[in-house]
Amino acid sequence: MSKYSLQLRWLVEQTLADAKLPNIEANWHAAYDKLGLADYPIFDEAYRQTLNDKIIRHYFMYEIGAETAGLFRMFVRDAMFLIMPYYNQMYLSEITAKNIQPLIDHTRTIAEDATGTASNAANTSATSTSNAQDIFSDTPMSALNFDNIKAGNYASTADFTDASTTDSGKSDSSGTYDNKLSRTETGHDKAESELLLIWRDTFVNIDKDIVENRALRECFMMIW
Repeated sequence: MSKYSLQLRWLVEQTLADAKLPNIEANWHAAYDKLGLADYPIFDEAYRQTLNDKIIRHYFMYEIGAETAGLFRMFVRDAMFLIMPYYNQMYLSEITAKNIQPLIDHTRTIAEDATGTASNAANTSATSTSNAQDIFSDTPMSALNFDNIKAGNYASTADFTDASTTDSGKSDSSGTYDNKLSRTETGHDKAESELLLIWRDTFVNIDKDIVENRALRECFMMIW
């Protein structure tokens, strides 16, 4: 029973009755405009019903802090327009945080660049020697003595060849090189248990903070 003003539930129930809708939570959306909860800025319109129903559920038995339902609607709408820009940023930050890996506290990119000049020089040398004899006698009478043959005795014809060949060469080569390498390393410098504690300290219940925000709470009678 109310003591000073109307309870929030009366505004909700009367709105649903006027719309000939069953008095159940699933139909609370029909009362959003009556309560000043229909058009405040929100990060995702699909989330409006979730947040609004939490507000209504929390303050369902609270008395409104205004003389009329119209004034109450204005107070609530003004409060939501004031506080939601901040909380919308928190919601978006929470979405971004879902991609954070709490057990990784560093990501390093290592780049290596090696440049230089290389050269090579080589000298080659090869020598070959050959000897050849061509001897012919028209009237051989005994074994031919090489010294006599070389002296021109007892041979019809004789040909002696001594040859020596020397080959040499030189080669030079040079060039430059430029090697680039890049790699990324991820890991943690702190202990995993410490990283988990740090991560838990960042947890927030944004919906609860909105519901209990002073600007919204002051739209209701806080006298018991």
